[in-house]
Amino acid sequence: MDQYSTYIIIILLVIWLTARERTFRPSSVWLVPLLWGGMTLSSIPWASVGPVEVVLFAVFAAAGLATGIIRGKMEKMRMGTDGQVTVQGSIASILLFLAVLVLRVLAQSWGQSHAFYHIANALMFMPLGSICARRYVIYRRYQALMGQRA
Repeated sequence: MDQYSTYIIIILLVIWLTARERTFRPSSVWLVPLLWGGMTLSSIPWASVGPVEVVLFAVFAAAGLATGIIRGKMEKMRMGTDGQVTVQGSIASILLFLAVLVLRVLAQSWGQSHAFYHIANALMFMPLGSICARRYVIYRRYQALMGQRA
């Protein structure tokens, strides 16, 4: 399976998981960030990473954290009559996430000879930061909902 197939599968999975209303389970909140982190870290050619790339990784991770906070606040979250909390992603949240992924795939397709290649690698840290921050915001909102219920 080539790398583009992996991206397509992950994109479809993220859209499916984000777009549908689902019961929030605090025990599995970090599953997707761990999978995405593994994919991100394994796709970076670490032998060619220097200080400039590390700074780019940090900048894009910080930008991802900021967008993740915004995405987490855009999620629709409600408590059902049975006491279960459900979460559903907004269209804007999904589009923001997809835009970053498409930009990364396009940048990677230009190849290593293009100056944008290092930014393409750094772009993988933006969705990683976004996913982590979004999950954290949702978890905090879940805790607040459960505190109001008690």
